[in-house]
Amino acid sequence: MEFRLQFDISEALAALDRVSAAQIAPVVGVAVAEEARDILARYPAASGRAQPFRSAKSRRFFFAALRDGRISVPYRRGGPGSQGLGRRWLVTPDGLGATLANSASYAGLVQGERAEQARYHRGTWPGVEEVAAQMERDGTARQVAEEAIIGIITQGGAG
Repeated sequence: MEFRLQFDISEALAALDRVSAAQIAPVVGVAVAEEARDILARYPAASGRAQPFRSAKSRRFFFAALRDGRISVPYRRGGPGSQGLGRRWLVTPDGLGATLANSASYAGLVQGERAEQARYHRGTWPGVEEVAAQMERDGTARQVAEEAIIGIITQGGAG
């Protein structure tokens, strides 16, 4: 038994003709960057690992600051002086897609590229390269991009 289904796709094709790559790139870029931002902005559970002193000077500074009350133990995230790493991720559209940036002064040490990320944070805080690679591996980037393109076509009158 055989069935022949026919659909009029002329409206969808016309909508595709009205959409240019210059329109698609920033929308897709922003959608994918926002997904990455949402992953990066989640604070992981505290590792509980001891932070080793880098030198005798850093050890003296730590204990002097502890005595003066400039720091407290245990460290509380988001306390006085915190720059709010998770809230500082910003997505900016550009001609080729989008840029994802963080304005916290220590962002690179915590979630930067592998070469920049402090060894202490590796394995606890996801780095930008790690998140990008994971989104590629598990298909999240492609799924988000496809949904953005479908949205563009739908807004163009094909849906």
